Amino acid sequence: MSRFWLALVFLYPIGNVSAASTSVFEDCILVGDLAKQIMADRQKGVDRSAVSTLATTAPDLREMLKGIAEVAYSYPAYRAAGAAAQAVDEFGDSLRRACEEKRALGG
Repeated sequence: MSRFWLALVFLYPIGNVSAASTSVFEDCILVGDLAKQIMADRQKGVDRSAVSTLATTAPDLREMLKGIAEVAYSYPAYRAAGAAAQAVDEFGDSLRRACEEKRALGG
């Protein structure tokens, strides 16, 4: 995954972050898990628009999920179970690491 896309997902300006979603932005493991779930849905053929219905009560979380979905849905959906599982793991791990790097930089 290109660092450019990772930067877009995690470095976009976040307005007033609500208390409900602050912990998500601070918990990089949770970010990775969310990314894995979105990529798993991508691999299963779930329509991208389904992601927009998530977290409707926390707009900033919804925007983060939309950003992750945009990147996830730019990847192909693999037919082979092993390739799909690898895509899920690599995608989630990449976003978790990007989150950790951002946090280490004080972001």
